[in-house]
Amino acid sequence: MTTEEHLLTLLSEECAKVSQRACKAQRLGLASGQLLSNAERVRQGFGDLCAVYEMVGLNPPSRASIEAKKASVAKFLACSTECGEIAPIPHAKI
Repeated sequence: MTTEEHLLTLLSEECAKVSQRACKAQRLGLASGQLLSNAERVRQGFGDLCAVYEMVGLNPPSRASIEAKKASVAKFLACSTECGEIAPIPHAKI
């Protein structure tokens, strides 16, 4: 295994951890948790993911691509809300 392969494996593992923590937060709420809230655990996992991402040597996403993704999510969230599939969250940053 090369160093790049090792780091890519770690990147995949960190993605899975963030996913698991987000699912737990979905089930139990962002504010709940023991020593750390689920929101803090998601944030911590995302930080770990970012660290490994940098170690792989990939360029960070552009602000334009981030804003385009946020717009896309907001668009489809609005469609789902209009269809009655999602209840709006008053404090969501959309």
